[in-house]
Amino acid sequence: MRQLPAYLQKKSTAIEAGALSNATDPYRPLVAGWLIEMALCLGWYRKRRPHCLPEIFSDDEFVAATEIAVPGERDEDGDVATAVVRRTSDADFARCLKRRLVAVRKVPVGADLPLFRNVELLAQILGLGETEKAVLTFIGALNAIQSFRGAVSAITLFDVVICTFGEGRRAIDGWFTRGGFGTR
Repeated sequence: MRQLPAYLQKKSTAIEAGALSNATDPYRPLVAGWLIEMALCLGWYRKRRPHCLPEIFSDDEFVAATEIAVPGERDEDGDVATAVVRRTSDADFARCLKRRLVAVRKVPVGADLPLFRNVELLAQILGLGETEKAVLTFIGALNAIQSFRGAVSAITLFDVVICTFGEGRRAIDGWFTRGGFGTR
């Protein structure tokens, strides 16, 4: 019986603590921008109840990935005071997200990062277009960056991709259908 090729065999080498986090740090501005754009597009900033923060501002993974500062005074537990939440409108939360998005977009992201180089290589081999490269980059980041994946875990991948890359909706819809992912 023949053995599997070495690249398919399980390796017992442990990954050094923090190595994955350090490897994904250069992608933070890109991921933060995507998350904020999704929050704005999908209305994640809206309060479900007048006295409760919108869920994204309570989601540790979203807050960590976007480094968003939740507006308002804090109570003794460190939570935003209920009175502040009541006074803060959905439009105020949207403005908070938009301010952070402007700041995130100013942070440079190197075009020579491994994910981008790999996507370009695959694009050359497979003849991918711009929309397909964008989707592949998005899915690569979703797979590699745990805080990003956790922040969007409650939303269907299809809706997130359509929101993020709305201008290529028909192309993406066809790509998902042909790829066996189904439709909405």
